[in-house]
Amino acid sequence: MKKSISIPVVLVAVCCLFASGCKREAELYYDASEYAVEILGFGYTSTTDVACCVVFEANKLYDYVGWKIVEIRLFNPDQNNSVSYTPEVYEARAGISNPDGLVSLNSSSAEITSLNWKTITLDTPVTIEASMDYWAGYRVTAQAGQHPLAAGAEPDYSNSYLSTGGGFAAVTKNWVIRIVVKR
Repeated sequence: MKKSISIPVVLVAVCCLFASGCKREAELYYDASEYAVEILGFGYTSTTDVACCVVFEANKLYDYVGWKIVEIRLFNPDQNNSVSYTPEVYEARAGISNPDGLVSLNSSSAEITSLNWKTITLDTPVTIEASMDYWAGYRVTAQAGQHPLAAGAEPDYSNSYLSTGGGFAAVTKNWVIRIVVKR
C-alpha cells in the first residue's frame, strides 16, 4: 500500500516553516506596557482637541506588506473618567515629519472606561504598501483635568507625534498605541 502526500498539505507544511508564513494576524507596537502601573496619563488644563500618533515605519512593516491594518488597540490611562477616542491612520512616505494624508478615520468615537484597554475596529481598513510609513493613533477632546493621553514608561523611540491643530510635532513620549494587522 502506497501513501501519498497531497501537494496542498506539503505547501501548508512548508509555509509554516517560514517565520510568519501561516500567521494570519499580528499586533504591532513599540511600547512594552501592559499594565496600568506602567502607563502614564497626560492631559491639559483646559479643553483641548488633540491627535496622537505613533509612526509605524516601513522597515518595521516589511513582513506585512499586503496585509491590512484593521484595528487600533488603545488604553485609557485616566483614573477617574471614561474617554471617547476616534481612531485614525495616516499614510506617509518613509521618513517624513508629517503624514501625506489621512487614509482611515472612524465616523464615530469609541468610549474606553477608566484604566482599560480596548480594541477598536477601523471603519476603513488600510492595506500596507511597501516603502510607506503608517501613522496610527486617535483623536480625542481632552477635558480640563482629564489625562487621556497614554504614554509608556520605557524610553522614547522618537516616533510619537502630537497635534493640537495644524501639523504634527514630535514629542519625547512613547504613546501607547497598537495596530492589529490581518492577512
